[in-house]
Amino acid sequence: MKFPPPLVTALRTLTILPVPGDDADHPADSLVWFAVTGALIGTILWGVQALLSAILPGSDPRLFAAAVVIGGGLLTRGLHLDGLADWADAYWGGWTPERRLAIMKDSSLGTFGTVALVLLLLTKWTSVCVLLESAEPLWIVLAGVISRSIQVDLAASHDYARPEGGTGAAFITDATASHQRIALLTALVFTLALGAF
Repeated sequence: MKFPPPLVTALRTLTILPVPGDDADHPADSLVWFAVTGALIGTILWGVQALLSAILPGSDPRLFAAAVVIGGGLLTRGLHLDGLADWADAYWGGWTPERRLAIMKDSSLGTFGTVALVLLLLTKWTSVCVLLESAEPLWIVLAGVISRSIQVDLAASHDYARPEGGTGAAFITDATASHQRIALLTALVFTLALGAF
């Protein structure tokens, strides 16, 4: 099976999944596939909790929620966890734009980044606990869709922070309103489809 190059780029960027095929010539073209990739991530994580529920019936759903959060971090290489930690260290630790950019480039993890990661992971775990306890685990799929759609929205509506470019520059500098609309429409379709269940 041959995947379209923009989908290959989206899957390789957002997951650790080995995907055959060529990358897109323009990385920003993969943005229209971010919501679909989010659906795949969410479906895999939903499958993790469903499998654990079947293997360990009657077990505490908080354990399954932890497995979903850990699985999500592993499946996505912690890419955006790392980005959040860098942002928190830079935002709270730097007083000028230049200092903030220098902090973001530093590979060490600071106090603000650590606090941000702990709070985010606790929030994710609590959210998944609520979904599992309310018997609404399919919303894990929707969380993957919406979170990746928001990334496209932000890419299309903001400038890249570093003038000399960086990891995400090729995605952000070429992101368009069309990418944004397609990602949001895809998220809407998934929302309506899952809402029917």
